[in-house]
Amino acid sequence: SPNDAAASALKLASGTAEKSLDLPAFLASAEAAKGTGNYASLLKTIGDVFSSSEALDSSFILSPASVSVCDISQKPKETLSIDFTGVQRIYQVLTSVGSSDIDEALMTAFDKLLDSLMQAADEAEGWPETGTGLLRQVLILLESPLLMEPHHHPVLCKLMRVVASQPASAQSALVAAFLSYTRDQLVQLVSVVQHFITIHLYESQQIDEPIESATRLLGLLHEANAKCKVLSYMDFYNDAVNNDEFNIKEDYRRWKQPDRYRFAFCQYPFVYDPSSKSRILQLESTMKMSHEFEDAVLRSIFIGATCPYL
Repeated sequence: SPNDAAASALKLASGTAEKSLDLPAFLASAEAAKGTGNYASLLKTIGDVFSSSEALDSSFILSPASVSVCDISQKPKETLSIDFTGVQRIYQVLTSVGSSDIDEALMTAFDKLLDSLMQAADEAEGWPETGTGLLRQVLILLESPLLMEPHHHPVLCKLMRVVASQPASAQSALVAAFLSYTRDQLVQLVSVVQHFITIHLYESQQIDEPIESATRLLGLLHEANAKCKVLSYMDFYNDAVNNDEFNIKEDYRRWKQPDRYRFAFCQYPFVYDPSSKSRILQLESTMKMSHEFEDAVLRSIFIGATCPYL
């Protein structure tokens, strides 16, 4: 926005603006740290860039030429102009260093950034309708393979909450961005989200906000995949949801009471395999027969009509 541009200009003039990541220099620093074991400079850069909305948004800028894997004429603006090759290279190099300090520094930076983004949204009483900078940052963070690890799920939970709370226009922009993803990117992100849902359901034994946020993100990925058909529909089946121990009857009940419950997996039927869908159809049939029986009883009492069920 003009106000943001003016603020950035003032920061640049005063020398207080956050610097974008110098990719070649950072990679060289990471390689050097492997040999020396001195991670101080690396840790500082991680903290400076990945905890700063301004610094991260000005990093990993893609050159104008880009091609969509789904070949539906996506323009760089719609794909948010992210250099995913550079992003992946950074995460690969940081992982290869093999330092838990670096992993924790990266997750701490993510956590700080997400807290600042959510605080800004609270103060503004909502997210902006056209927050391309915010969406760029979200997608850069989602590329991290560390998010697959359960002990980093609290950070992933915050990240998915940010995605789930975006306005419809921003979520449409995310779907457009997912259309530009490679198969490997889609496989990784779907796996991260599915793993979270499975682990969280087994541990919490309940449907809560983290499950809702994760499923909404999975829904955006499914929407994109429905257009480009990169993944199999079976990739969206969730193991925990289709497990015999999952209370599918309770989920069906939640689905049938939208005024009381805002979320049910039945709203996202792609997570259910054929066997589970068959069980849902049986529940639907049983409920219909029950309602017909109740109607027949009432008619026989108040109207005197013949009741075929009595």
